[in-house]
Amino acid sequence: MIPARIWAAFMKNALEGVDVEEWSRPDLIVTVTVCGASGLLATSACPNPRSEVFIRGTEPTEYDRTVPADGMNGRTVSGNVPLQITAPGGGAVTSPFAIEGVTVPGATVTLNVMAEAGFLRVQAADAQPPVTADGRFSFVFRPSVRVSGVKYIVTVKVVAPDGQQSTASFTVTEQ
Repeated sequence: MIPARIWAAFMKNALEGVDVEEWSRPDLIVTVTVCGASGLLATSACPNPRSEVFIRGTEPTEYDRTVPADGMNGRTVSGNVPLQITAPGGGAVTSPFAIEGVTVPGATVTLNVMAEAGFLRVQAADAQPPVTADGRFSFVFRPSVRVSGVKYIVTVKVVAPDGQQSTASFTVTEQ
């Protein structure tokens, strides 16, 4: 420890009055946010994300899969990108209601809501809610007419910046 202090003091005096020169990063060097435990690309659910420096082409290309799949309340999730639907929580809703979830930062989310009553099935909403820097998205669904017993079939498609995709679908019923 003492040699480091001596060297630091020497260099401080040696470089006094010398302008600091900024170096540009070589094109072959990239910075990627990884999940600390796995070293894979971090998602918003990563408990310890950190920036790591790589030589281009050696950086991880897969997302950390330690995020539990949703699969609750009749929801199905398929694909390679982490996607978790956090709301609505159950099978019954009262309009308007929020459709919320978490995915990878920078992803594009497309949300589709179909209304089904008897033999009739119509598209009730089609939206691309913004994704926050931590991967969260939210869309408030406001049907033009509120009808008790109508089933809403919700499909959420996520496309990550690298082109990988996931889809979640679930059904809720208007109270």
